Formats: sequence, structure tokens, C-alpha cells
Amino acid sequence: MTSVDALDADKIKGKNVSNSRELAGQLPGIQLTETRMGAESGQASFRAFNGEGYINGIKMLIEGISSNVNRGNQRFIDMIFPLEVDYIEVVHGTNDPRYGLHNIGGNIKLGTRQGGNHFDSRFTVGSVDTREVQAAYGREADGFAQNYFVDRQDSNSDRRKHGDSDNYWLGGKWFLTSKDRSLTGVLMLRTYEHDADEPGFLTVATPMRCRAISRRRRRSRTTTATNSTTSAPVCKQ
Repeated sequence: MTSVDALDADKIKGKNVSNSRELAGQLPGIQLTETRMGAESGQASFRAFNGEGYINGIKMLIEGISSNVNRGNQRFIDMIFPLEVDYIEVVHGTNDPRYGLHNIGGNIKLGTRQGGNHFDSRFTVGSVDTREVQAAYGREADGFAQNYFVDRQDSNSDRRKHGDSDNYWLGGKWFLTSKDRSLTGVLMLRTYEHDADEPGFLTVATPMRCRAISRRRRRSRTTTATNSTTSAPVCKQ
């Protein structure tokens, strides 16, 4: 036996999320391992599989295409943003015959808009100086459909060092259908970039500075062994 949960576009496009994998957390039984360490911000898992482990057990599919490996690596989900999503489907268990490897615990499938005639946009301002602009455009006529998506998200953390994040998404899809609708050709192109600091981690300069302080501290302890009040500098980020 298995269970299937789904979330449609009407319940997704209005969500405020810092990364797209948080959308899957809206479904029952989904555990999000959120590290929030820059671009590596966690994974979605269920059925007692650990999102931090070497065997994630969850197959991630985007447009029906496998987008991760057995030990997780769900970072490709970041190519999708809320206004673009048409549905999210979660199949729990191993009874789904459509997909093969890395489907031990089940699968999460994301589908995006295809065809239609629409133009949707959204501008968001939030905490930690977060600003986001999303836009989705679709046009369909005479057997030819095209969809375009663009998103830009930027945040500057003034409460925590190394908490800045800047990312963008850009994508396009083109569909050409024969007159008898028996054949459809599809071309999809996506690109995204996420440049983010990692709170709690050292910068390149910090360990070099700490190493120099450590050497001075050792020399101080050696040359002033008779002075018990000698203090050494403290290494700070």
C-alpha cells in the first residue's frame, strides 16, 4: 500500500519561501532538514529516511526527469520558484512503477506550467532586507506554446555575519504540437545562480589570522613561563 499527496498551483504561488525545497514541506509527512548554510540549505525526506544521511532514499523529479542521486543532492530544485510551479506530487513508498533507482522511500515530483495564456508577476519585501521579484509568462496558439520564467531574490542579513544571499533563475520552454496532436516536441532551458554566505563558517582570512595568533600565544607561554599573569590574544571572527 502507498499514499499520494498533491499540492496545486493555487496553494503554491502565494508562498513566501527562501528556497524552493521549502515548498515540499507544505505536504504532510515531509521532513525538511534545514541547515540554512548558504546555498546548501537542507533536503526533503520522509518515511524515516534522514535528509542528512548518505542514503536519502527519495527520488526528486522535475518535469518527470530525475534530478538527484541516492544520497540526496536535491539542489536542482532551486531552479524552480513558486510562481512557476504547477503542482507538487509526493508518492510515499516503493509501489510507484514509473521510476526506478533511488526510489526506496518514494518520490517527489515537481511540475511547472506548460502552455496557456497568462502573465503573472509578484514583488515581495521581507525581513533581513529580503527583496524578490517573480514573473511568469505563457502564450499558446496554433500548436505552438511558449513559457518564460524569471526570478531574482536578494537578502542582506544585518543580524548575523555572513548571512547575505543573492540568487536568480531564468528559464524558457517551447512546445510544438502536430496538427493531429499525435506528436509534441519540447525544448526546455534553465539557468540559475545562487551566491550565498554561510553563517557559522570561517572566512578564508579568519583561520590565517587565528594561526598567527596561536603562534604568538605559544611564544608568549614559552618566554614568560614565570609570569602567570601573561594574557594571550583571543581569535575572533
